[in-house]
Amino acid sequence: MIKLIYVRYFVSTVETGSLTETARIFDVSQPAISYAIKELEKAVGLPLFTKVGKKLVLTPDGKKIYAILSPTLEKWDSSMNRVVNYCKSKTTLTIAVPMGTNPTTLMSTLSDFSSKYPEIKFNLKEMVCVEAREQVQNEDIDIAFSVYPEGFDLPNMVHEEMKEIEMRYLVGLNHPLANKEEVTMEEIAQGPIVLFAESSPISEAIKDSFKKMGINPNIVMSTTQMKTIMEVINYGSVGSFAWPSKVLLDNKDVKLIPIKDLGIRFLYGYFYLEKKELNQSEKTLLDFVKA
Repeated sequence: MIKLIYVRYFVSTVETGSLTETARIFDVSQPAISYAIKELEKAVGLPLFTKVGKKLVLTPDGKKIYAILSPTLEKWDSSMNRVVNYCKSKTTLTIAVPMGTNPTTLMSTLSDFSSKYPEIKFNLKEMVCVEAREQVQNEDIDIAFSVYPEGFDLPNMVHEEMKEIEMRYLVGLNHPLANKEEVTMEEIAQGPIVLFAESSPISEAIKDSFKKMGINPNIVMSTTQMKTIMEVINYGSVGSFAWPSKVLLDNKDVKLIPIKDLGIRFLYGYFYLEKKELNQSEKTLLDFVKA
């Protein structure tokens, strides 16, 4: 088998016209270059150079072989550069995390991971489950960590449920139910409700739960902005649904009240494209998160 380095020595010698200059470029001895070219000539079965006085001159066969090898070597180098750049890009993972984050202290886990594996970087993007699914399908997201209702459709994806998430009733401190330790869906339905992204799988599951109970909820608004929900519930009588994220748990102006009879399971887990072959960084992350 012809060694790639011998091809490099040959191409360089043709282009510099000098064994000495090629030896200097590759930081090897001149006899090493001469040996490599002789080995290459043995491999192809043809003389590549002839000497005219002290000058090396390509033979007709040498010219043809150089014309083949030179662009091939350039393509090889270009391909290897692309491979290197791809591998470097895979040390930065694009990860979807739930809106508000913190189911099962995800951010703390990722922080611990970064401390142990500082060479693996993250690009974190907050999004709801349906958006995360779409971006995974489009290969814009490497791995999605998300909260979703039981039965959420994840076609052509590898997914693992890691924990059940308790959905709660979110209210301001002046809400009529703010002092209760637990509420029912009937009690929630008696007041105005604002939903996060009404057409999202989570909101659809909540509405379906009301329907199965024969309850007609007073949904007055839907929004994709958590900031808007926080502003609305501060009016006092309006409530919403949310899981206990760090943002909400740290907010002293709201309460997250357990719901006695929600009737739906919400899950926290991860998913990625089934056809995707996980690289080492992604495998390391998932092993760490599941440990």
